[in-house]
Amino acid sequence: MSNPSPGASLGTPNIVTIRITSEDISPHFSIGNYTFSENAGEARLTVVRGNDTLNLMTVEFATHDDTAKAGLDYTATSGVLEFKGSERTKEIVIPLLNNDRLDGFRQLRIELKDSGVVMGSGLLTIRDNETGVQLNRTK
Repeated sequence: MSNPSPGASLGTPNIVTIRITSEDISPHFSIGNYTFSENAGEARLTVVRGNDTLNLMTVEFATHDDTAKAGLDYTATSGVLEFKGSERTKEIVIPLLNNDRLDGFRQLRIELKDSGVVMGSGLLTIRDNETGVQLNRTK
């Protein structure tokens, strides 16, 4: 503004610096890829919390079929992991189902979510413990 209205005057401008800081650190969770034999009985997977380790945080987890099928190869598992203050790791246990079929390698996904948003995912490969050739009788 260079021409003020009658009765108004221009003053010396003030310079203000504003710094915005946020204490919100977006949560980050990771889970690796694992391989277990189907006769292991269970798969123990480690979830690692990143970034904020000061506050209580939770993350939902659930298994999802890929080539491995719940009820045939593993027991579907879901729940909520609660990380207190300085906790960095938690464990998910997925029961594995041993069978007498020669069915090779099968996979399932594990997703980590917060309010429906995927925060991380991993793969669990189930390795067959049967070996040899399997013959199927046909009529």
